[in-house]
Amino acid sequence: MPEATSAGGGYSCQVCGTAYPSESALIQHGRDQHPDRPVTWGDTRKTNVRMETTEIKRDAKQGVEEAADKIKAGVKAAGEKVAHPEKDLKTEYEQKKMDESK
Repeated sequence: MPEATSAGGGYSCQVCGTAYPSESALIQHGRDQHPDRPVTWGDTRKTNVRMETTEIKRDAKQGVEEAADKIKAGVKAAGEKVAHPEKDLKTEYEQKKMDESK
């Protein structure tokens, strides 16, 4: 994880060594030049917001995809129950859910 240091009143990027006069200039440099790496301040209290947002979006997308698979499986199982009343709805749902998750 790259670190930023404040030496002599300025800030330097520990990834590439570039020096900046202000914290905001260093943060902008990190966003532009190292977007895939979090910005830390020695004790990792601050992280790059862009990185956290990307992780949240990825987790949300995965959750939505899983919910959609469950809904599809439920609809298909209900259709099977209507077409074949002798079939067990829970068993059909579990089978369709396994099919959707592949």
